[in-house]
Amino acid sequence: MSQPPIMYFVATGSRLAGQHPQLGVITSPRSSISAGVREGRPWIADCDIFSKDGYSQDAYFTHLERMAPWRKACRFIVVPDCPGDGEGTLHGYYAMAEMLAPLGYPLAYVFQDGAEKLPLPPCDYTFIGGTNDWRMRHAAGLIQRAHDAGLGCHVGRVNSGKRLAMLAQAGADSADGTYLSYVGVEQGLADVTRWLQEANQPRLLQRS
Repeated sequence: MSQPPIMYFVATGSRLAGQHPQLGVITSPRSSISAGVREGRPWIADCDIFSKDGYSQDAYFTHLERMAPWRKACRFIVVPDCPGDGEGTLHGYYAMAEMLAPLGYPLAYVFQDGAEKLPLPPCDYTFIGGTNDWRMRHAAGLIQRAHDAGLGCHVGRVNSGKRLAMLAQAGADSADGTYLSYVGVEQGLADVTRWLQEANQPRLLQRS
């Protein structure tokens, strides 16, 4: 079985009509409902754990409730995690997942440092977070672990074509990044389109 093409989720309110078919939208409590979401693009929700004010449960639930009309296009929502702390993330996951489940979205468990040694909780998707050195060492193994469990695997903080291509080769299903915020929407979409075209070239080793 051939490896499905990797997707890339961008944080932008701009229209994405006519853009690469593997482009999606990453949303958060700080973002408005983007034109890309309204156009029917796949989207994911981040809980804003890295925002300057930190995670707000009220803000996250409000965001997810306002996104409800586009629930069918949602790839997953992030269950709030503890950056760099796999044990803390796993411990908190169960209570947070139980609270989020009634909203009807697919739930993503975030792999944080140490997750390679911990059990995989019930979830609909996986998300590789963690510190840079740790994720570089363990990304391939975590992607394979997710696939062995029948789950998709997303990778956060991917801001180069080289990195996206490496993850595509490893079998990652999707990635996101803040690249557009550095170079602007027009240039950023052009660059990300090129990354996707290169990352999704036919590969000699396909996932079976």
